[in-house]
Amino acid sequence: MDGHCEISARPLGAVEKLFWLLDQNRPIHFATVAVIEGMVPIDTWQDSLVGSGIGAAPGEQPRFVPVTKLSIPLRRVDGSIADLAVGPR
Repeated sequence: MDGHCEISARPLGAVEKLFWLLDQNRPIHFATVAVIEGMVPIDTWQDSLVGSGIGAAPGEQPRFVPVTKLSIPLRRVDGSIADLAVGPR
C-alpha cells in the first residue's frame, strides 16, 4: 500500500446534512488545533491533508466532493498547550 487513498463523492449523513442546512442560514466557522510532538515539516502536513467540499446541482441532494487544490493555513507554534488558548483567560 502506498499510503494514498482515493476520495469519492458521497451523500451527506443525517447530522452532516443538518449542519449543512444550518450553515446555509448562518455560516459557522471553526478552527482545529493539534498538539504534535516530533519533527515534521509543515510542507509534509500540507501534502497529507485530505480535502472535501459540499456541492449540489439544482434539484440534487448535497454531497461531499473531493477538493484537489486545497490550501489550509498551517503554522508552527512553540510553547505550551495554554499558549494555544483562544479568548479571554
